[in-house]
Amino acid sequence: MTVSNFPRNTSMIEGVNPMPSNMRQITMTLPPDLEEQLEATAGSTHRPPEAIIIDALRAYLPPLPPDLANEFAAWDAASDEALLAFERDLKDET
Repeated sequence: MTVSNFPRNTSMIEGVNPMPSNMRQITMTLPPDLEEQLEATAGSTHRPPEAIIIDALRAYLPPLPPDLANEFAAWDAASDEALLAFERDLKDET
């Protein structure tokens, strides 16, 4: 299932992409039971499926504490060589 297969909210202007520039589009494959549940919830709440998925992810994935977010950012910025050196240092300690 591609999320964009669902009908859009009728208040949106046809042909205009309502996605803010700071958002990234993804394609998801859902099992049939979740797809049906998503379609039913979207229909009964008159909300686009994308909004329901975003709300569910926000509830399931709370924000990281700042110190942990900074640590992840440092790991992401580290070079492969730095990570390999860190791994070697850990092995040397044991």
